[in-house]
Amino acid sequence: MKYTVKFSEAAAIDLEQLFDFALQRELDSETGDLDIPDRAVQAIKDGMAFLASSPFACRKVGSSSLIRELIIPFGR
Repeated sequence: MKYTVKFSEAAAIDLEQLFDFALQRELDSETGDLDIPDRAVQAIKDGMAFLASSPFACRKVGSSSLIRELIIPFGR
């Protein structure tokens, strides 16, 4: 069974800002690696796929048993 993964409005804004930050950091670096922002997006997509297939393996958020949180490790 697959579940639908939805980002809160705040999370969606945070993700956009994080991507923009990572991209700008690499553009400003002398040794910038433009694959890093793309790898971050892929890590998030992989996390979403896990969350969609196994949501109850993730930590509950708040009082609803249906809202879950997944920490996606990436970089430092």
